[in-house]
Amino acid sequence: MPAYLAAMYADSQAELAGAPSGTVRADINAGSHLYTMMFSALDTCALFDVIPAEDVSRLRAGRGAAHIGQALVNVASYWDDNDGALAGNSPVKSTHRSQCVELGNKLVMEVKPKSAHPRTDPAIEAADDRANRQWTLLVNDYEEVEKAGFEIWGNHYRDHVPPLQSRVVPKKAAPANPSTPPAPPLEPPPAPAPATDKS
Repeated sequence: MPAYLAAMYADSQAELAGAPSGTVRADINAGSHLYTMMFSALDTCALFDVIPAEDVSRLRAGRGAAHIGQALVNVASYWDDNDGALAGNSPVKSTHRSQCVELGNKLVMEVKPKSAHPRTDPAIEAADDRANRQWTLLVNDYEEVEKAGFEIWGNHYRDHVPPLQSRVVPKKAAPANPSTPPAPPLEPPPAPAPATDKS
C-alpha cells in the first residue's frame, strides 16, 4: 500500500474511533428528548412561580452531550428535593425521574468532554517529539550502521552492532547453596603393575 494511502486510511480510522458509536448516539438522542421534556416541565413550573426561575437557569447551564447527562442527574435530584412544591403541578412522574438518573449516569460515563483530557506540558511534548524523530532517523539509517559494522568487524559485527530492540539478558547466577552437592570428579583408573621377568 502506498504511504499516502496508508496515512489517509489511518486518519479515517482515527476519526471513526473518535466518533460516538451507534449505542452512544441512541443514548444521546434519548437523553436529549428526556432533557427537553423535563426542562419544559420545569419552565412551566417556574412560569407559575412554583419554583424559582433562577434554579432552572442554573440546572440548564452548560452544553454538549456530557452536560445533558449531568443535567438529567441534577434535575432528578432537584425534583426529589422539591417534590412537595412540584407534586401535582407537573405531568412528570417518578418513572421519568428514574429514567433521568439511569440515562444521565450512563451518558456521563459514555461521553467525556474535551476539557476532561489532561493537558500535557509543552516542554514534555517537545521532548517526546524530538525523541520520536531521533528514533525514526535511527531506524531509517540503521542499515547503513550495520554495513559499516560489517566492514570493520566482519562476521563478528553483531558483537558491536546489535539488532534494534535487542537487549542483553544476564545469565542467572548459580545458587549459593545447592540442594544436592555436585558429584565428585571421576578418578583415573590405577596404572597396571609392571610385568616381572620369570626366567
